[in-house]
Amino acid sequence: MNPYALADAVRFERSAAFIAEGVTSGIIFEEGMSYVAAEEPSSTYRRWSGILFFAWLLPGPSIWYATIFVALLGSGSIYNVARLGEYLHSQKAGALAAVPMIFYPSYVAIHTVILREAAILFGITTTALLLLKTIRNRPVVAIVGASISMALVTLLRPENGILLGGMIIGGAIMYVLPIRKSVLAGVGLIGILGAVASIPHIQPVRDWYLRTRADRFEGRTTYLGSIPFETSADVLFSGLLAAVYFLFTPFPWMIETPADLLIAVESAISIAFFVFALYGTVIAFRRFPVAVSVLVLGAVLGTILYGLGTVNVGTATRHRQSFLWVIFLLGSIGAVDLVAGFRGRAPSRTTRRLMREERKIG
Repeated sequence: MNPYALADAVRFERSAAFIAEGVTSGIIFEEGMSYVAAEEPSSTYRRWSGILFFAWLLPGPSIWYATIFVALLGSGSIYNVARLGEYLHSQKAGALAAVPMIFYPSYVAIHTVILREAAILFGITTTALLLLKTIRNRPVVAIVGASISMALVTLLRPENGILLGGMIIGGAIMYVLPIRKSVLAGVGLIGILGAVASIPHIQPVRDWYLRTRADRFEGRTTYLGSIPFETSADVLFSGLLAAVYFLFTPFPWMIETPADLLIAVESAISIAFFVFALYGTVIAFRRFPVAVSVLVLGAVLGTILYGLGTVNVGTATRHRQSFLWVIFLLGSIGAVDLVAGFRGRAPSRTTRRLMREERKIG
């Protein structure tokens, strides 16, 4: 049985059915969202259910329609990442980046129930593909499409929308400034760490983290329950540690059930992708410094902020999908380039171009 088909998924289903009933009866046009709020007080559930409710207006098995819709969004995310890999390096890199997104049991489980994670991932990867690739040939289509995708992400999870918008603005600044991109990337990393270090000194943000962690610290798979939020040094160290847990839990000492073991195998593979991503980032940065900087800095900031607010494996497994794809993408670039070198084949197109440029400089 799919563990993600319970709790939130059931609540989304109930809320979507209620909205559809209000539309059919006409009540919702008279009372507006107050009609929905009376049944579902949480805006989190109303927003996603407000998109899914169309399935309950159709004849037949409504939940099936909604599930197929979510699965299509998940498939679109995989396609987007594959195209990004092809653009940044090669078709092989794109295909390899898509593999874990296709076969990870957690991806299959989450993208076959009516949770919002597939839609958020689709929105993020679509924005990235449009602004990194499509904008070169069809700028109007890219800007309009990216705006719609960002609106979807912001609607479903506002913090992701804010993060995405900040990365786009940062990327635009990097693009126009006549300064070495490696220097700007370093400045961006320092800025990110500074922002994280400021959390203890911004009372509303600190209180939100403490409240969120307390609400989520329950169940069998909790971890890092006593992170201090007193000083900047505490939060910086704890944030980096929490980011590692967020991306790669459960670790071997946390495995208690077969389901834990499945997710642990995923995590081991993700760690391997991360190791290759260290090399892949260098390769891709040489050709696309701004794009790679935005992807890496966005993933770093996102994993730290989400890591600080996540204290159990189930929540981490759902939320890290918004960032793991960057590791898959850059890890695939690194792996493909290294394998080509080990086999003695001709270097990749990117590597050949860099070699030509180095010879000209020399």
